[in-house]
Amino acid sequence: MEATELLEDYRLKNKLSRAKLAKMIGLNPSGMSRIMSGETKISLDLSTRIKSVLGLEIEPTTNKLTKPNIDQTEIMTKIEINAEALSFFQSQIDELKNDKKSLREDKERLNKIIDQLMENNKILIATLDNLGLQSKDQRTA
Repeated sequence: MEATELLEDYRLKNKLSRAKLAKMIGLNPSGMSRIMSGETKISLDLSTRIKSVLGLEIEPTTNKLTKPNIDQTEIMTKIEINAEALSFFQSQIDELKNDKKSLREDKERLNKIIDQLMENNKILIATLDNLGLQSKDQRTA
């Protein structure tokens, strides 16, 4: 519905003169006439006053009634999808944290094994030295 039609319908239903309606929304009668003829577009300020005083939502500068085009089912579906995605990504993050912890533990175990092998190697070399045996590397040096 056009803004002019909406305003005229409101005026007739409430048995108001155009001058009275103009005064209610802060216009003079000639300003109201220009709005009603389409000569003047509705500003954001006037749109806000119309909504505040009359309870009508009129889109500024176009002279057309704004109709919220909100599909609540679609919005709820998107929210649910986003919640599911968030939950999935959180579980992936938790799994990666566990993997990181597991890798850290594996690294620590491997370092302990390497340290033990190094210690065993030192013991073996010392034993060979005590027996008067030389390793192949020591014979060539």
